[in-house]
Amino acid sequence: MGSNWKPTRDLVACAEKLKSEWTIDSMIGTGSFGAVYRAVRRGVQGYPACALKMIRLYPGQNISSLQNEIHLQQKLSGHPHIVQLLDYKQFDRYMVIAMELYDQDLQAFISGPVAESKGLPEHEVRAMAKQLIQALCYMHQLSLVHRDLKPANVLMKQVHSSSSSSSSSSSSSHSWHLALCDFGHSKWFQEGQLLETLVVGTPYYKAPELT
Repeated sequence: MGSNWKPTRDLVACAEKLKSEWTIDSMIGTGSFGAVYRAVRRGVQGYPACALKMIRLYPGQNISSLQNEIHLQQKLSGHPHIVQLLDYKQFDRYMVIAMELYDQDLQAFISGPVAESKGLPEHEVRAMAKQLIQALCYMHQLSLVHRDLKPANVLMKQVHSSSSSSSSSSSSSHSWHLALCDFGHSKWFQEGQLLETLVVGTPYYKAPELT
């Protein structure tokens, strides 16, 4: 986030309203929509830390697309490779969505650690691809298409595990758990149906036949 970024008065007021239910920790990021904070639910033992996304609402704004995104994410909840929606609340000037907390998105990972090294081992790439394919297959089984697949819409966190083999002693290794997010452009479809919306998604990540 930019060093000159400051929360608006409305955002501060919204955060104050949430303090009775949530312990708000650090800010994760900001954007034109508002801000995302790391938070823990008060009074609920074992409740995981989550990401609280505070989305700015404007007077007269049609929030049907935002409500539709929340509805879709509720439908998709339960799949291990789709970001889980934990809770949401609507205030006068903000919509607050509590979601599963991840370390970073795939775009940041590609631009940072991967760019600085010689890339990833093939078996790690295969494992990542498999997770995303599983998420997409699940969506398609529900007759839902994402329509904005890109690295920034894939969240990831490191998972530590122990492995052992007959040729080597037990050792600690890590892998990546990936989850698909951002369903603002998603749409229900029927077999054989033409999705008529042409200007949707992110241009650089569109399939060639759609450009």
